[in-house]
Amino acid sequence: MSRDPEIVAIVVDPHYSAHLEALADQMPVWIADTPRNRAAAEAYRCVRNPVHPWGVTTFSVSLEDSPSSWAADILPDVVEHHGRYGQSRPATTLEFIGTGPSEDLLGILAEFGFRLVHAGAFGFRATAA
Repeated sequence: MSRDPEIVAIVVDPHYSAHLEALADQMPVWIADTPRNRAAAEAYRCVRNPVHPWGVTTFSVSLEDSPSSWAADILPDVVEHHGRYGQSRPATTLEFIGTGPSEDLLGILAEFGFRLVHAGAFGFRATAA
């Protein structure tokens, strides 16, 4: 399966674990560090890391906050790591899974030069403007 370093997934679904492997085989993934997701990320790293070096990154979340706020909180780190200064081919598309395009999140995305392209049932996609 082909991987695309120009697309980065930000997963804020606390129970996404069963789908992680298929997604991470396609693109770099940043996933909320919940018990289920952490176990899936660790399993993926054990099996796939030698093959797919950029793999899966977990990030801490507070279960008291919303998935939308998790996405907003991690966004600066993702943009820094996968932006024009962090990668030879910077991310041009962010795939959000587990949250919709809230007004606050869209505002932060705009600050980083991204705009909403498509909203779906399980999340949304934003691309560099």
